[in-house]
Amino acid sequence: MTLVGSKILHYRILEEIGAGGMGIVYLAEDEKLHRRVALKFVAKAIHEDPNARERLVREARAASRLNHPNIVAMHAIEETPEHIFIVMEYVEGESIRSIVKRGAMTWERALELAPQILSALAMAHEHDVIHRDVKSDNIMLTPKGQLKVLDFGLARGRDTSAFVSRMGSSAGTPAYMSPEQVRDGEVDHRSDLFSFGVVLYEMVTGRMPFKGEHEAAVTYSIVNESPTAARVHNKAVPDALQTVITKLLEKHPRDRYQSAAEVIADLERAGAGRGIPGRARRPRRALVAVAAVVAVVAMAAWFVRGRGPGGALVPEASAGRKMLAVLPFENLGPTDQEYFADGVTEEITTHLAKLSGLGVISRTSAMKYKDTEKSLRQVGKELGVEYVLEGSVRWDKSGGHNSVRVSTQLIRIHDDTHLWAENFDRVYEEIFALQSEIASKVAEELNVTLLAPERAAIAAAPTRNLDAYDLYMRGRAGYDRALGLGEMEEAIALVEQAVALDSTFAEAQAFLARRYANQYFNGLHPERPLLEKARRASLVAMRHSNDQQPAGHVAVGYYHYYGSRDYERALREFDLARRLQPNNAEVIEAIAFVQRRQGRWEESVANLERAIELDPSNSDRIGNLLQTLVYMRRWDDARRYVARGLALEPGGQFDAYRALMRLVESGDIAGARAILDPLLTRHFYFRTFMVECDIMARDYAAVEQHMPGLKSVAGIDTATYYLTRGAAYHFADDDRRARIYADSAFAFMNVRNFATSDNPNKLASYATALGMLDRNAEALRTIDRAVDIMPVERDAMTGADLRNERAIIYIITGEYDRAIRELEYLMSVPSGFSPAILRLHPGFDSLRDDPRFRRLIEEKVSS
Repeated sequence: MTLVGSKILHYRILEEIGAGGMGIVYLAEDEKLHRRVALKFVAKAIHEDPNARERLVREARAASRLNHPNIVAMHAIEETPEHIFIVMEYVEGESIRSIVKRGAMTWERALELAPQILSALAMAHEHDVIHRDVKSDNIMLTPKGQLKVLDFGLARGRDTSAFVSRMGSSAGTPAYMSPEQVRDGEVDHRSDLFSFGVVLYEMVTGRMPFKGEHEAAVTYSIVNESPTAARVHNKAVPDALQTVITKLLEKHPRDRYQSAAEVIADLERAGAGRGIPGRARRPRRALVAVAAVVAVVAMAAWFVRGRGPGGALVPEASAGRKMLAVLPFENLGPTDQEYFADGVTEEITTHLAKLSGLGVISRTSAMKYKDTEKSLRQVGKELGVEYVLEGSVRWDKSGGHNSVRVSTQLIRIHDDTHLWAENFDRVYEEIFALQSEIASKVAEELNVTLLAPERAAIAAAPTRNLDAYDLYMRGRAGYDRALGLGEMEEAIALVEQAVALDSTFAEAQAFLARRYANQYFNGLHPERPLLEKARRASLVAMRHSNDQQPAGHVAVGYYHYYGSRDYERALREFDLARRLQPNNAEVIEAIAFVQRRQGRWEESVANLERAIELDPSNSDRIGNLLQTLVYMRRWDDARRYVARGLALEPGGQFDAYRALMRLVESGDIAGARAILDPLLTRHFYFRTFMVECDIMARDYAAVEQHMPGLKSVAGIDTATYYLTRGAAYHFADDDRRARIYADSAFAFMNVRNFATSDNPNKLASYATALGMLDRNAEALRTIDRAVDIMPVERDAMTGADLRNERAIIYIITGEYDRAIRELEYLMSVPSGFSPAILRLHPGFDSLRDDPRFRRLIEEKVSS
């Protein structure tokens, strides 16, 4: 029985637009919000089964948190006595299946579009949501060229097989099912990747990889037969793309890609990717694997990633000062306004952080508690705060209105006392005054005295143009959730539109300045014009920042830090910013970064600990501190922070640090390998680390097993791959193959002009290849040039890393006396070497009989 023409709740049903095993989809008019929506009425069997209905609601709630530009937004789940239905964003456009059927899809176009699908899946999988029905009918292309993946409202988590079986369906479309779905086995995110492989095959060939006269024949083919190569149907498909499709369609999940991120990386290599996903807004420093030894400590920088909430570090510095957390304000409007509620939360947090008499937890840590089910007492304990401010935001733009309602409540945690609560109703044009008023009220309720400059600072409006402000909030939110370089650049483009509307918008100009400079520094876009854009934007931000606004100083500081490595000037700017916002964790951490580069290690540690105090759930900051402590060989402190990190975020980067500590402190290779082994499929960092352990264990068969998988992964440049593999063959006494890989590295670098580069890291890699090819004089000249460009006196971290590599090249070229002297220096300062590394790594075998080398290790073991 059709529902077309009926009205259910406030939805007027206009037409049926789709149907499937899990329900029927209608186009409807939401008469309350005056917008068109899609309503998915679930099957009667689910509606009549209380357990199934409860499970559906729970899983739909999880799916509703997937805020992503390539995922159809889910607005609500509604129930009446007769129906249960999901209210979703209505997407106009054409399905991928329809485009393929009319012959309008080329393999080049498929490669352009595929990363959008993968980006949506990556977001879902990160939140433990598995789609289970990825198919070309469920992917829509809008007139603007944006892909939208549908039916996440009926996606399932990892524990729903019993539920699916009760519904009498394998929760998938047969031709797109993975082998484990067909067998009704355990399903995880890799099943979605198999289904995506079917879609990709369909997009590039116009055919299905698994066929049959009936469903049973199709499912038999999926489980037992290999599909015909895509190139057979489309001879234009390049080899690299064929390789991706083949790996996606492997029968066993362990043989497939292990993440959507890996697929995007390989699609880039096939010619049309949109960037490498994963927390790319914080690029890691590459470790150049050289012929004789790798300073494994440098790997620590790779694992700095910000993720989930957890335990707090609250140093004594907070004693006697009121500590407050502004928890994420709930968005009571449509899902696509989530960024606005987050923006209001951030602005209030920023205002309160300007007050010298109040300690305010960083937004980064507070945002980890978005949609948390933890009690306020538990949140307060984890963040180390006495007070929380929470609230909700509703932005009403219906019926010609443009008003904002913000409800707030200030709570003292230990006795759950509501100190203050108030509702604010304002027109949108008063949003800046409203945010300032809330911050002032909080300060008043906490008896925090506002100094005149502080009062002026929180009253200042960031821009005169509300459209510019909206674009800035959208861009900032998009950047925070970006899964790849393409999405990062889309977010940056929104902020560029904001400054086009208001060039005096200091915060937006500062945002752009820092991102331009960061991309230049990390080699994502190493062109000088990008650095010049950073300079101009930072100067505009400075010019239009008011006397109490730190944005300009932060922007100029990062321009000097990233662009020219002028650390003195960077530090002056960051110090000025800290005077304006003494409780800004990001600014304090920036100061610590500069001090570390200046060789002021102890001061850097103190400021990193201070930043963690203000941002206790930010694993990024703990990772940065750990990296510093390991460079300093402060093993006791490092172990303490590894434990804190594991309590905060089990697994991931802190398991890597745990393995690292086993290796660099005590030389426990077996212990490090045992920690890494179950993690190898999670990220290439773990496999890279394992290769270094294999080399130190002199287990070259294991190196041979692990190395091939690194050649094609994101983040391992080709030169590093060749050098590392050449080194392994050298240690295994296979000089013929060692030279082959050294030649390959050398050819790769020559094409890219490493020899004439002014980048010291490229020069160091080039010097290593020269040394491996017995071009000793050139190798020594090249590494000396690299060290001269970036001496320790200019940059204590990069300079030490370069001298690490010079010590290695001295060994390669037979300059053993110079190698010993270099090592003596490096063991007297923070560096990437440790006594355990010197004892274990085969690269130092030629020095072991030298009494100076033995004394060096013996003198330093107990330090």
